Amino acid sequence: MTTSRAAKLALQPPPLPPQLADFVQTLRQDLHTWLPRALDAAATTLEQSMAVSSAPAIRVTQSELWARLAAQRVAWIEISAQAIGHAIDEELQGQQQPAPARADEEQPLTLLAEDSIDEEIALSRLVQTAEIEADATLRELAARCARLRGWPAVQPDAHPMRPAVVARGLREAVTALGLDTQSRLELLRHLAPAIGHQMAALYARQLSLLNQWGVEPERFGPHVRAPNQPVPRAGADLGHGSDLHEGPLSTAVISTPSATEATHRLAQNALQRLAPSGVGAAAGGIDPVQTMTRLLAALLDRVGPSLNLRRALQRLDEPAKRLARSEPQLWQSPDHPLWLLLDRLMCSGALLDEADLDGHTQPGTLLDAALDCFAQSDPPDAGQLRAALDAVDHAAHTRLDAHAQRLAPQAQAMQAHLARGEVEARVREQIVQKLRGHSGTPAALRQFLLGPWAAALAASAMQHGLDSPRFAMQADLIDTLVQVCTRPRNRPLDAAVFTRCSVHARLALADSGLPPARVEAELADLEHTLRRPWSDARQHLPSFDEAAPEARRLDIDGAPTPQDPLHDEAAAAPTPQPAAAPAAEAHDPLALHDALATVPLDMAPNAQARERAEAACDAWVGTLEPGTLCRLFLQGRWTTLQVVWRSLDRSMIALAGRPAGVNHTMTRAALHKLRAAGLATSIERGQLIAHALNELAEAA
Repeated sequence: MTTSRAAKLALQPPPLPPQLADFVQTLRQDLHTWLPRALDAAATTLEQSMAVSSAPAIRVTQSELWARLAAQRVAWIEISAQAIGHAIDEELQGQQQPAPARADEEQPLTLLAEDSIDEEIALSRLVQTAEIEADATLRELAARCARLRGWPAVQPDAHPMRPAVVARGLREAVTALGLDTQSRLELLRHLAPAIGHQMAALYARQLSLLNQWGVEPERFGPHVRAPNQPVPRAGADLGHGSDLHEGPLSTAVISTPSATEATHRLAQNALQRLAPSGVGAAAGGIDPVQTMTRLLAALLDRVGPSLNLRRALQRLDEPAKRLARSEPQLWQSPDHPLWLLLDRLMCSGALLDEADLDGHTQPGTLLDAALDCFAQSDPPDAGQLRAALDAVDHAAHTRLDAHAQRLAPQAQAMQAHLARGEVEARVREQIVQKLRGHSGTPAALRQFLLGPWAAALAASAMQHGLDSPRFAMQADLIDTLVQVCTRPRNRPLDAAVFTRCSVHARLALADSGLPPARVEAELADLEHTLRRPWSDARQHLPSFDEAAPEARRLDIDGAPTPQDPLHDEAAAAPTPQPAAAPAAEAHDPLALHDALATVPLDMAPNAQARERAEAACDAWVGTLEPGTLCRLFLQGRWTTLQVVWRSLDRSMIALAGRPAGVNHTMTRAALHKLRAAGLATSIERGQLIAHALNELAEAA
């Protein structure tokens, strides 16, 4: 056998157990039974939404989507079935074998835009609906699927077609349909809950089938991995695969002093229940050595694929058992160095690379020395655990600094780009407001002002500030341009005014970063319009105050965008109010410091409760600092990421994680959306070990 063929065979997933393979085949066949019903239900709710939607643009999107769904129903069913089947295969392969190790590659930073967050929220509705309506059934399925997969204990992720897997498949399917962003979001908003409502009956049929086959449920308890069972794939981070559970650690825990106290109380209560006879308030009859054995086995199962972290846990096994028997204080305080070290090792599984604790690095050397001293001392010296804890923290800080140095420049560039885009949108809106009272403004000038001139003003605001004299002068030029282009035909063009407009326009356009050829072209068009505004062939295009406006917005680089919401008055609900009062314009010609008109939030029955919830979300986002561990629902799954950078105004953060390619930036608004939807939380220090101890206490 050749080397290449042997390597290829080594990468192939092992065959599934026969009964599990039969079950998976049944799952695949059943896709073509329930997916058509889900699509039909989505089409029905989509049609109902069209009838009540008050925004013409949304009605158009929904109408086009409904027509495509009806025309391509069969194809969409097949694409969805293939995508969900592929997600099931990935789930089984990921749990059956570890992925081959890959070199640490520097991945670029990606921006998770708000429309992407909206899709995550829509997908989460599938998971939430299915888990609420089929909670008990899912537990029974997990117990039987654990038996099918040969797992020695039940884990929530045992079922290869649990709701999170279906959600990942749905994301893949919707992406493959080739829809635009808004259509994709509309489809997810209607299809995800429709699929979620199908899941309860589907899971009931699956459970009935396994009962008919005589599959007995596996026992519930901490999941101890068999010696020959492979560790999770490298892509599975803390919170996926063999995590405490597939979901947030606690939807109620947030980064506040009260949350820290709640974590401490949870660990304290668990220790009291697990303590051996005569220690604290515990009941007698609990063997501390057995408890420590079960705990370390469960943590070893969940720490992930890092060999160095797994080796550290294995080296702690024997001395930790001796410490459990000889040191009563261990069962009295969650602040004991052993619990702190175990918690830090678990967190490191989501953050550190294999080389971070290698014996050739300073943290790795210090950790090895501390663990050696701890193992050799009799009785075990808990002071050595603090040295080991310092070594792990040193590695984590080094990794955090490396992420920050690499990602901070990219994040700052993204923030500047977004800030310029936001300023440009505000500038454009204020220009629209100014032009509403000048119905005779030539279309060519309107296009110039809303396109390249808005971009130039945004660039000037970013470079010199909104209150700078240069920005004020350039903003005042709008009124001058409008006055020149709306002058009577018998009034000659003032040469000094023409020169001033031309010179300042050239300087501003050049400073905005437009290519020289583009600057000259825009300037030539502007000068022609200034000389003979009434000869513009587009003079009779509808104004802003007329129905069906045709003017189109230009992007910074001059590429026309298909739709400008600022020109679509029919889509504005409510109609924007005039944004600039005369007093404000005296200070800021475009009134950029005034709030623009926005669509009011849907008010909950209890407005005060909604305000408190909004404030709580803002407060949580404000607590995020570099080094904070977060649990986020992204790309159809829960994942653990670390905040590695934040902007000074807290408008953007950068996150990184151990799996390759997990480097993201998010705006404050996007984080707020995730948090408000229950799809974002933070991991407190001690929270992982507190949950593990609590699981053991409940199973005791």
